[in-house]
Amino acid sequence: MKIDGREKHGHLTGYMTQPTATYLTYNKWRASDCQVKSWLFDAMQPNQMKRFIRYDTAKQV
Repeated sequence: MKIDGREKHGHLTGYMTQPTATYLTYNKWRASDCQVKSWLFDAMQPNQMKRFIRYDTAKQV
């Protein structure tokens, strides 16, 4: 609910695709994606988090 309520669900569905690192919007997208990943990790137990911590994007998690 937190992810959808803050209009960040596109990070999970692939609607908000990762821009190339050279695009000006990359840093903003990356910060937003890291925020979504942190929300996902907050909802996990530590033993679950160990499996997913190395993924690069929220969609991968």
